[in-house]
Amino acid sequence: MSEARAYFAMALGGFAGSSVLHSRELPDDALFFRSIVWYTAAASVVCTLYFFAVVLVRRFPTARPSRIDGQPAVLLLTWPGRRWVHSALDLGLLALTGFWVYLAWNASLDRLFLIGLALVPFTYFAARWATKAAGRCRREALWVTETEIVHDSERGRARISRADVVRVQGWDDADEAGTDIMSVLSSAAARRSFGPPLLTMVRAPKSATQTSVDTTLMGHPAPEIAAWLSPPEASVDSDAERAPRRWRLWRPRSG
Repeated sequence: MSEARAYFAMALGGFAGSSVLHSRELPDDALFFRSIVWYTAAASVVCTLYFFAVVLVRRFPTARPSRIDGQPAVLLLTWPGRRWVHSALDLGLLALTGFWVYLAWNASLDRLFLIGLALVPFTYFAARWATKAAGRCRREALWVTETEIVHDSERGRARISRADVVRVQGWDDADEAGTDIMSVLSSAAARRSFGPPLLTMVRAPKSATQTSVDTTLMGHPAPEIAAWLSPPEASVDSDAERAPRRWRLWRPRSG
């Protein structure tokens, strides 16, 4: 999977960079630069673990009965590994910038200037965590009820009326593009409750009537989910018979 390889490449780059910095024999009191080395090495370990986890995972989550807002629904969840990695890296950045604030507080010169400088990144990453705590940055998921399609993502939540769905298309990563994407086109704008793009680190949708779903870490390929959702195929009452149920082992390649 291209995404896993990208994380592994970042890990190798991080190990190389931290090794170069460490080899320069930084002074013991150069705690600012040492903290960057420590974080880079820790982040590289996290990215490496994620790579091997994706390669070795045997089953990604498949469709299952659930409920949302008191209504019966079919839930398609992504494997939570990516969210764990993002949360771990964000927590590390929050700790790193918090350590910078501590260093600035104990600085002997230009203390107020350094504290103000260190508070900028610390406040940003603290706001990111607050955004997640407020439910504006969610695990990628798709809820299908009799009347709605509800899409959760790192941007937040989008709701689409089933009656407004015009077309559903899906593309898988058989061509090594790196992600599985499903697009839901609706005649009316989706109702969205998104967090600020700067804090979620995800670009806002280009179209109010088109919703893109990343199904890369779901247990069903995007074209199969799209075919199931295409009007009027999906049925909550008969999800056991009609929802796609292919377990994903390692994605088979054609040819």
